[in-house]
Amino acid sequence: MSVINDNNNDELMTAFNELESKVLILLENMKKMDRRLKALEEVAKTHGIKVTENMVEADQCTIN
Repeated sequence: MSVINDNNNDELMTAFNELESKVLILLENMKKMDRRLKALEEVAKTHGIKVTENMVEADQCTIN
């Protein structure tokens, strides 16, 4: 016995495929941003700017 209604399988597959494609696009954009960031850091280093590997903690918002 399945807990998923068979009538909604097509809709679920479509939604999943859309989500998967969006995640893959985000991953590709992150790769491009990482490459650009490394290039900018190299340019900054050649101009005497200190680039550290310390990551800055982002502010977090919690929903209660």
